[in-house]
Amino acid sequence: MSDPTFALETINPFGISGFGIRVSLDFADLDGDGDLDVLVGNDRGDSVVYRNVGTATAPSFTLVGTNPFGLGNVGSYADAASTFADIDGDGDLDVFIGNNQGDTVVYRNVGTATAPSFTLVGTNPFGLGDVGSFAAPDLADIDGDGDLDVLIGNSSGNTVVFRNVGTVEAPSFTLVGVNPFGLGDVGSDAAPDLADIDGDGDLDVLIGNDNGDMVLYRNVGTAAAPSFTLVGTNPFGLGHVRDWPTQYSVSLVAILSATPDLVDIDGDGDLDVLLGVNYGTIVLLRNGPPPPAAPTGLALTAASNSGSTADTLTNITTPTIAGTAAAGATVVLYQGATALGTATADGAGQWTVTSASLSDGAHSLTAKASNADGTSTASTALTVTIDTTPPTATVQFEDDRIDAVEQTSTAFTITDGEPGAAYSWTITSSGGGQVTGSGLLNAGTNRIDGLNLSGLGDGTLTLALSLTDAAGNRSPLLGATTQKLTAAVDGPTEQIVDGTTVHRSITTGAGGNRIVTVRIEAPTADRQEDGSTPNPDLADVPVVQEEVADAQTAQTSTVTTLMLSVQTGVAVTASGRAERVSAADTGDGLITAIEDWTEEGSPSRIGLSGGGTSFLATLPAQAQLLVRAIDFTAPGVAAGQAVQTKVTGTTL
Repeated sequence: MSDPTFALETINPFGISGFGIRVSLDFADLDGDGDLDVLVGNDRGDSVVYRNVGTATAPSFTLVGTNPFGLGNVGSYADAASTFADIDGDGDLDVFIGNNQGDTVVYRNVGTATAPSFTLVGTNPFGLGDVGSFAAPDLADIDGDGDLDVLIGNSSGNTVVFRNVGTVEAPSFTLVGVNPFGLGDVGSDAAPDLADIDGDGDLDVLIGNDNGDMVLYRNVGTAAAPSFTLVGTNPFGLGHVRDWPTQYSVSLVAILSATPDLVDIDGDGDLDVLLGVNYGTIVLLRNGPPPPAAPTGLALTAASNSGSTADTLTNITTPTIAGTAAAGATVVLYQGATALGTATADGAGQWTVTSASLSDGAHSLTAKASNADGTSTASTALTVTIDTTPPTATVQFEDDRIDAVEQTSTAFTITDGEPGAAYSWTITSSGGGQVTGSGLLNAGTNRIDGLNLSGLGDGTLTLALSLTDAAGNRSPLLGATTQKLTAAVDGPTEQIVDGTTVHRSITTGAGGNRIVTVRIEAPTADRQEDGSTPNPDLADVPVVQEEVADAQTAQTSTVTTLMLSVQTGVAVTASGRAERVSAADTGDGLITAIEDWTEEGSPSRIGLSGGGTSFLATLPAQAQLLVRAIDFTAPGVAAGQAVQTKVTGTTL
């Protein structure tokens, strides 16, 4: 015993069409040529005959006519439900036709098995009776005694059974009951058809109803003593009319009457279903091996997963998808209804499909497998996200000058980056040495701090940083520069500048700050003026010179940021921090210096608090005071005598 597997194949097959609205049908060899012809009842009360001019395995039907061979109309718009049966055992087919009055009209074939000719026997002959309305008869030997019994469906959804207590040649029917042997109410407009659907040697019952469903009862008794149990509604792939694909859909305006006929339409030894539904439609559901199962295990291949293998995010626009399916099946990869690629599953069922190009964004991909037995349902969807946009960010050192104290705890920031992106960085000094690091970005500004750069030589520090996002996209190199200056002051401790002796010394103050002191002593006579200096009558001495790096080119140059120009005979001492300090320290130091050199209440102190302090706090980090105090002495100059001194500088 085996259950069938039905698959919807087509509507109005083999040239059958054009017979009215409400449809019932029955297939049998009406002309004795060894293939199946078809008798179709319609809503107008007529029976339409189609002759098979093809073969038993490849049918092709041509219209014979409406009510041919002596058949007649069973009532105006009486919804004829026609079926064949040899009711008198003479070897040819007679016709039973139910109508919407609940009656069964019988025509006897008085011709032959090859040339039928029908004559009316009567309405409800041989003991048959009115079953209510919309009678739909089918005949079979329900009790295994060799003669034909009758099952008639009615509008209430019930099946009325009449047993033949006569003989094969002289039938006589007696009512068994409504829904006997375990049959049940199927809703309304029951249309039963008897056949051995599971091949176990007894008759099962398939009943259509006006909801477009087919209800199957399996005979779990015997061929002589039937006992039916409900299998279910639309089992084995039969399906509801509303579930059919769009190309097979029929009008749903009126009642979706379903009148099935189980028949071996293709001569392959199993039973197919031909189903009559509304508006002149016949549906073929062919019985065959089941289609392959839906593919499973859809996943990106490792080579197509440019990011983490734990996700389905990639920057490859033509990713390769792998999975399993029935061996030898053709697998088609879809996005919605669009096919993206095709492959054939190998002997182990493995397959890979390289997709057509996909745009950035999320894509829901499914696959179907097909072979000679049909096409599977769609697989579980795999969501693949394409991301081809490289990450970007802004990087910057926190200090534009790193001194001996700051070199052990330097920091830089990464802003406007993509959360979750991996970063790697290298800091290289023009004076020699390199340090590296890496991490993952958080949302917002990321501060990379606590960097010990003491192992790098003084000079320009170049930060090179790259980002890699979750899809594997790499950013172009991002960079920033700063200066590391931990040496005291460039140049010798004593030298001659513009004819003037300049002394430099370094001391270490509180907190490790290094203080540079510069003393300028202009001689009283014989000073050799440097003609390239700006003041021909003064000794021009650069007190502070700084190495500056161009942010774009990283090229360095030396800039004088503070110059003292002194008169002959004057000695000047200047002191200050050896390295740049923060803007806050600059403001505090400047205020302190002004307070040290001015009197309280003097005009020079106006605004040191309130607005003055606020103003100083807004100075950029580049505007830092490196010389905190300048002391003048003028040997040989009387007290109060004016001397000429100029202080000039450049803010970096």
